[in-house]
Amino acid sequence: MTGTTVVEREPEWDETCQEWAVGLLAYQSGSCGTCGTHYSHSSRTDVARDVQQTTVKCEDCAAIDIARDRYHKAERHTDERCDCDDQVFYVADYVPIPD
Repeated sequence: MTGTTVVEREPEWDETCQEWAVGLLAYQSGSCGTCGTHYSHSSRTDVARDVQQTTVKCEDCAAIDIARDRYHKAERHTDERCDCDDQVFYVADYVPIPD
């Protein structure tokens, strides 16, 4: 005897989240893949662009660089013997800094 089992479960995303995700995908599909500006703005030829720059520091990258450095020194790596490029360093958790 064969039968069919039907399992009903709650979706991972509710209807509002699904609508947001679809909306974001629609917006991104109309955006420049390099700078992220929507084509409705970036394709305008009647305006000049005031381009500025800033420095952004990624605290995760800084922490990973410190951990990689510590690992390198702890393992007493040399130019001839170093496996740092084979190691994957990543932020595994975010722990609040005590006051």
